[in-house]
Amino acid sequence: MVASAGAAFLGAVALVGWAADIALLRSLMPGAPPMVPNTALSLVLLSVTLVLIDSASPPRRRAAAAAIARVVAALGALTIVEHALGLTSPTDLLFFATQVRAIDGVSPGRAGLATGLALLAVGASHVLIALRDEQYLEQARAAAASALVMSLAAAVNGLYESPGRVSNAPNLGMALPTAVALGILAAGSIALRPHVGVMTLFQRRGPAGYIARRLIPATILAPPLLAGIVVLGRFWGWYSATVAVSLIVLLSVTVLLSLIVRQVVAMARLEDARDVAERREATTFHLAAVGVAHFGLDGRLLRANERFVAMYRADPSQVVGVNWHDFVIGERIPSAETLLELERGTIPSVQVERPFRRGDGTEFWVRLSVSVARGANGEADYHIVVADDITERRRLEVEARELEQRMERVARLESISVLAGGVAHDFNNILAAILGNASFARDGLPYGSPLAAHLEEVERAARRAADLTGKLLAYAGKTERRPAPLRLDELAADASDVFTSSMQSRLAVWIETADPVWVRGDLAQLRQAALTLLTNAAEALNDRSHGRITVRAGVATLSGSRAASNWWPAPLEDGQYGYLEVADDGPGIEPRVMEQLFVPFSSTKFLGRGLGLAAALGITRAHRGAVEVESVPGRGSAFRIWLPLITPEDEPPGSSA
Repeated sequence: MVASAGAAFLGAVALVGWAADIALLRSLMPGAPPMVPNTALSLVLLSVTLVLIDSASPPRRRAAAAAIARVVAALGALTIVEHALGLTSPTDLLFFATQVRAIDGVSPGRAGLATGLALLAVGASHVLIALRDEQYLEQARAAAASALVMSLAAAVNGLYESPGRVSNAPNLGMALPTAVALGILAAGSIALRPHVGVMTLFQRRGPAGYIARRLIPATILAPPLLAGIVVLGRFWGWYSATVAVSLIVLLSVTVLLSLIVRQVVAMARLEDARDVAERREATTFHLAAVGVAHFGLDGRLLRANERFVAMYRADPSQVVGVNWHDFVIGERIPSAETLLELERGTIPSVQVERPFRRGDGTEFWVRLSVSVARGANGEADYHIVVADDITERRRLEVEARELEQRMERVARLESISVLAGGVAHDFNNILAAILGNASFARDGLPYGSPLAAHLEEVERAARRAADLTGKLLAYAGKTERRPAPLRLDELAADASDVFTSSMQSRLAVWIETADPVWVRGDLAQLRQAALTLLTNAAEALNDRSHGRITVRAGVATLSGSRAASNWWPAPLEDGQYGYLEVADDGPGIEPRVMEQLFVPFSSTKFLGRGLGLAAALGITRAHRGAVEVESVPGRGSAFRIWLPLITPEDEPPGSSA
């Protein structure tokens, strides 16, 4: 806009000078060659085309600009032909013919040869920019640059020869205002669409842009300006032509050398700053607390920091060049569609959490943040992947969920325990009344009364009901206990003997015990719990032609690496405990059944009451212990009762724990 306004102003001033017959407006300097009317009009038209094709012009405006520029280019070509053939065409006298003939009677209205060449170059440049847009932008800039050089040279020549000289011969140069206006237009044409072609050098942030912005303009403008100053000095009689030429060369070389030295110093500073920035970037990249890696658009690893390599437990030479999707467990992430959106700039980044595979084959969880680095042209260059190992966080989350489930299960068992204890206690009172009255009624009957058999049946049913309420009370931990030091290994053998005497001969019971295991507890209740586990194992083997039950007792150390879902009501604290284990090689327990094992009245057996295991759990809880269950479908099950070991002062005299 500034260039078009300046050139249009000079052309308009010249036209006003011709219309008003003011010599100073035609030439801008007293006695200097004037700007001919055709040239003045051409400058105004070229200013209009420069405005029309500036920025993102619509097609109609560009077409109008191309048409106007063609007219100006044709006028420049006609001027060149006129000089070659020595002709004067009628177009030279279209405007202000009388004033033109009065000034130049030999070649009235004809522009100089250099003016014709410059008009042709600038007009052709505007045609190329308007019609071809970016395709021939460099050729258009080359044409404008040639016009700029001619105008600068003509301006220097005009400063030297113009004062006191008015020639009627065809002028091979340019009038001073013509040279200035064409130079402005040529510079404006070069600056059009600065984001494309060689003009991008001036917008670069690196050393190339720095040099282009400071060195190129000075190199272009310094020689003509120095030449103009030296020519003026010669004209004023300060020195001869030889000295003038020497001064031009000396000053030009001095300016260029000073510019080169300044740019070398600036380049050195830029390189030092770049080295510092690269060292800082490398330090930040390699010492980051998270893994950072650069992947090509094809997914191949380009570089990775130390944390990233350590995270994947692989040698750097083995990681570079590997496709990062090879680390992923499961489907590819991010998906190809997501990566395309990233590269197009539709989304700024994407975050995912997925299990990955280390170099040694182990699995771990990673939180990935993927973004795209872009080049100077705005196109996607490579992917930036920030990886954070969240394996520990995931483990803590899993433990928190298990703890929540465990607390929920404990709360559920506690509520059922309270309900069962209350019901059993009240029901026991009712059964006591039934048994007492049935006994009194039977004793009051005459000998041989047929009602005696019915009363005996009432008593037997009441005793069975009392047995059930006893189990409910055992589950609720409300039964009376008589704790005393006892050996689990002896209890295991005793319970196995009792059980063997009543089981089917096809089942084999194996007892495996080591050193004596001393605990404190109620012998009768713990024997009942052991018999319950043995009965449960036998029922698991009921539909098999053979089977094996193993009873073990011993001491073991519990650590934190235990599955909480296998413990009832909850895992014990770390430490040493005694255990009584009953294992079978039956069909195992399905996961859906595992959750209901110790819930009262929950049973998978046709005649089961669902109170045996519940009572065993209640007895174990009353002894400050826990029950652990391990089962694999098709490979059997193992029930372990864990109890605290007694301290040495609790042991009986002469015993060893």
